[in-house]
Amino acid sequence: MRSFICKNLAERLNLPVTRKEHLLVYTFGNREPNEKIFDVVKVIISNKNQPDKSAECELLVSDTITNAVLPTPNLTIEKLIKTNHMAQSDLCLSQNNKEMNVLIGADLYWQFHTGCIKRINKNILC
Repeated sequence: MRSFICKNLAERLNLPVTRKEHLLVYTFGNREPNEKIFDVVKVIISNKNQPDKSAECELLVSDTITNAVLPTPNLTIEKLIKTNHMAQSDLCLSQNNKEMNVLIGADLYWQFHTGCIKRINKNILC
């Protein structure tokens, strides 16, 4: 339920660290967690097509988010997205840069899609 930013991007944006956070991180296949200490930064993220759907976010700074190379949508898909007035979730401004720099978690997902977050109980957000 947390959101992350790649350390390289946080440094390029010169984002000040607001605090540190200790997390127990479970990785795939491991039964025991690793304790990690993350820097926390604040940013405002907005949709360039719908600026009213923006949010001030606390992001955990991570050395890497993933090493996977993610494909970018082809032009047919991009046209379909624009025609149907949808927002592209994995916007890549360059065909050469396929690195993931921000990972939006469930803690912010609904904020961007509906403009609000509702807490149903201490464990469930919508």
